[in-house]
Amino acid sequence: MTARRVLLVSPFGAIGGAERVLLGLGRHLPDHGYTPTAAVLEHGPLAEAFAGIGCAVEVVPSGRIREVHRGVRAVARLRRAAIRSGAELVFDNMSTAHLYGGIAARSIGLPSVLWQQIIPNRDFGGPPMTHAWVDRLAARIPVHTVVVHSDIAAAGQRELTPGTTVRKVHQGIDLAAVRKSEGKGRQVRKELGVGGAPLVGIVGWLVPWKGQDVFLRAVARVAERFPEARFVVVGGPGDPAYESRLHVLA
Repeated sequence: MTARRVLLVSPFGAIGGAERVLLGLGRHLPDHGYTPTAAVLEHGPLAEAFAGIGCAVEVVPSGRIREVHRGVRAVARLRRAAIRSGAELVFDNMSTAHLYGGIAARSIGLPSVLWQQIIPNRDFGGPPMTHAWVDRLAARIPVHTVVVHSDIAAAGQRELTPGTTVRKVHQGIDLAAVRKSEGKGRQVRKELGVGGAPLVGIVGWLVPWKGQDVFLRAVARVAERFPEARFVVVGGPGDPAYESRLHVLA
């Protein structure tokens, strides 16, 4: 049976949680009869990661959303990439990607799927993908199906696109990749000096919409009942003012 071809479009070149899930999808699509090609809308390690899993990849810089001239060029390049790869479907990773991939797909008569990996229509004030206005703008572009990860995400998406099919599919975890890290936790515990005490952590970009402040307030309550427990916040810099507040709160 001939494999069906799909173009995966991702807006950011950096690798965060959403991108790791997308990489997992790209890695396993061939097992189900699909050949993926990737287009990444900015330079960064994600393109190299796609190449590392054997996925053909092209970097298609789109610039800022307000840079219309660059966006038009990006749509044209995505259109050519879809035609060149023989794609039968364009799969857009979050609303920002759909602003470009959805238009490219429609211009050549291909269906598109939007994978909404956040809670849409909610303004969290983080990167562009977390702004409600981006979701509302993307909702103007026709889409075959929207895939979401939770009931609350489905509710938010249906507010935006009441006439569109919305499917809830839980985000997958590549267990084989997780198993490769088995045993590394002992070294982390040693570095933190926690020994065999219960260790609870939160990992994520240090920005308000990730909610590390909520975690720290919860920690204060848990520590009253379990004083032997230890807690750690891990994350790359995002919002310097928020990061400073987290140090004070901790």
